[in-house]
Amino acid sequence: WGRPCSEEAKDEHDGYDQLILAFLMDFIATARPATRIELISVGAIPGVERFIGLGQLSPELLIWCWENHRVSVTDAMLETGRTAWKAIRSATPDALEKFIQTGTSALPHLTNSGRSLALGGLAADYIVNRRAAAYLPARAVQRYLDVGKLHVVANSPRFAYPAWVVWREDLDPEMLSIARRSLMDLAQAAENQQNILIESLDVGQNTP
Repeated sequence: WGRPCSEEAKDEHDGYDQLILAFLMDFIATARPATRIELISVGAIPGVERFIGLGQLSPELLIWCWENHRVSVTDAMLETGRTAWKAIRSATPDALEKFIQTGTSALPHLTNSGRSLALGGLAADYIVNRRAAAYLPARAVQRYLDVGKLHVVANSPRFAYPAWVVWREDLDPEMLSIARRSLMDLAQAAENQQNILIESLDVGQNTP
């Protein structure tokens, strides 16, 4: 119908959301240019030491984002998104490299999305094939370390990788007990394996 309408969107600073943002900017500019859109784009929150997304924020901080970081999408934002999406879909990386060098002031998080790679088990393959560096779970890269395709960077920081479980309130108590005990056993076995691996990595780093 082409009737102008109003929409709201949120934009988090990680690479996955920035990819979606570029696609949406391209789609809106092409298919629904008359749409009035407001965008919340935020990369840091006062008082939050490690901001990773809106889902971790309290209702009060979400209201703060709405009141302080909500802006209307401009033609410059749409054009920046279109250029980014075209570069991403290009057959060669040349257009993407040019886009990064040109600057993205209209959508600053597009090229400053932090260190994130949401490829799961494929992340190690990605790093190996591109001869890059990354923070990856020790167990995920052990086989690459064993054959010399990856190596540990000396004195690099290490991060805990906690796991969380959410239980249904109406779960049968006996089933809950079995599930909790089984998960604790698996977690302990994984932790023991990880400690052995970490010790071997430390020995490898200290070997002249």
